[in-house]
Amino acid sequence: MSLQLYHTTFSPPSRVVRIIVKQLGINAEEKEVSLLTGEHMKPEFLSVSKLYFEFVDDGFALWESRSIITYLVDKLAPGNSIYPTELQARAIVNRWLFWDAGIIFKMINRRFPSIRTPFGCY
Repeated sequence: MSLQLYHTTFSPPSRVVRIIVKQLGINAEEKEVSLLTGEHMKPEFLSVSKLYFEFVDDGFALWESRSIITYLVDKLAPGNSIYPTELQARAIVNRWLFWDAGIIFKMINRRFPSIRTPFGCY
């Protein structure tokens, strides 16, 4: 199994995936991507990812930290309490994941609108 994690150190979404990878003891090759130098906009990176942050599992590519962490737990650590299988417990975790995506990052994007991706602002 070949797992690669393309990330940028100062990104909270990148950081949460790196924390989960470490917490679960997953062996993933980490590749730092520099936003400051525009590395995420270079053709060699864009051939792998359309954003600055990506996870690749044997050719299957995912972006978006919440989808990555839930995928990792479901695939490599099913039943782990970090992402419970019991419906109501999982619903509570999902509530916070979705709230974070829908509320917190909207506020951050308003404050720091200059983070660019090939699709425009992040």
